[in-house]
Amino acid sequence: MKAEQGWSATAQLAIAVTMLMGTLSACTTLPGGFGVGRSASPPPEAALADPSAQAFANALPTTGTVGAALDDTDRQAAAKAEIEALEISRTGAPVTWKNPETESSGVVVPGPTYIVNNQECRDYTHTLSAGGAEQLLRGRACRSGDGTWRPLN
Repeated sequence: MKAEQGWSATAQLAIAVTMLMGTLSACTTLPGGFGVGRSASPPPEAALADPSAQAFANALPTTGTVGAALDDTDRQAAAKAEIEALEISRTGAPVTWKNPETESSGVVVPGPTYIVNNQECRDYTHTLSAGGAEQLLRGRACRSGDGTWRPLN
């Protein structure tokens, strides 16, 4: 790094280190994750008391190898991960979940936020792994009047 006139090399190094630290502080590795984004663990039984979470769980497949292999705890964890991805994840930052009892897991990747009819909406993908198979889901959700996310498909 070449020192600019008026800036000492030490000051420039301090600025560079500060910028690097700020950039690195945004990166996290969480248990059960893939090194990027967030990780959602299976939620407690009461987690689906929220009608929004129940709507996401109900939108998951129930047939085929993957759908038939998902148990209620898997569906709860998957729904929680979808809502978490929509609510707090950056575009493209995955939210992972895994049920250690069934070995079922998933990765939810949210797309950018956009507005439709004055509602905040996001598309997302959810790769589900269960029963020895994998299935890619594509979903769309919008924020309802009460502030919760609701799946559209």
